[in-house]
Amino acid sequence: MKKIKYLILCLISLLGLTSCHHDDNKLYQMLPIVKEFEPEYYIFDGDEISKEEWLEMQNLRFIINSEDEFPEEELLGLEELKESNIDFRKYTLLIGYFKLPGLVLGYRYQYARELATDQLVFFMGFRLDHEADKDPETDNLFSYSRSAILVSKIPEYEDVVFRWSY
Repeated sequence: MKKIKYLILCLISLLGLTSCHHDDNKLYQMLPIVKEFEPEYYIFDGDEISKEEWLEMQNLRFIINSEDEFPEEELLGLEELKESNIDFRKYTLLIGYFKLPGLVLGYRYQYARELATDQLVFFMGFRLDHEADKDPETDNLFSYSRSAILVSKIPEYEDVVFRWSY
């Protein structure tokens, strides 16, 4: 009789462990993007650019909550964003500038809260032309890209992590 009770208890425990699987391992809570701005690209030949020009094209990230927070320097595609009449009482503009190896064929943006760290994350996924890498005339090209999205207002105290992949 003790063996039967023990076996029943083990069976119930085993069933409880396997049937109570919830989606507790969710890494991100996806958040809405109000507007995606078309990305801007400049394409450069690595052989024809100076070291100074290369260093001027920095990877930059901006979290803009008011018109006063726009960078003062002239950056790729920034004028279009300044002229887009954003209501900064309701929205935040996220802008990223990045150097990418090769030619960009497409992109995909996502915006989420990383649940483990409670951080906001702007994901930029770029699809590159891998055929151009095989051609000796285009294998040394790279793109300098500007990505931008409009999201619901982010409080001043909250930071955003920018992640890109290709």
